[in-house]
Amino acid sequence: MWIPSSLCQATRTTGGLISSLQDARFLVMIERESCGPDLKNALSDAGIFYCYIDDFYSGNTEYVKQGALFKEMYRYIDNAVRLNIFEMFDEAIRTTRIEMSSAEKQQFISQYVKTMQMRITDSGDVVLEFKRK
Repeated sequence: MWIPSSLCQATRTTGGLISSLQDARFLVMIERESCGPDLKNALSDAGIFYCYIDDFYSGNTEYVKQGALFKEMYRYIDNAVRLNIFEMFDEAIRTTRIEMSSAEKQQFISQYVKTMQMRITDSGDVVLEFKRK
């Protein structure tokens, strides 16, 4: 969807159009000079990727492709993964019934949990591993 400069200044009209089409997946092209922060914020808040049509005129389409891919990958990660190391550690303490002082917990978390590393298998699976001495 390309939004002409006259519509960019009418943010409410654009927002109404976008919100009325809830199942649509938009890639909105805006003019850099004509669209203000209100429209850009409304698009971002709605999770709608936008790019500047000026980039197409200059041939800078690689930036647009990368931006769209990164946005979708971040959206996928946000929906698929939620891991809180403190909740994970508290659950491990409860399950194992190990007693540790606050200082011991902080030291363990700093030494082993916060140094966790990510590895990607040949099949594309993500594996989180703890560094052990």
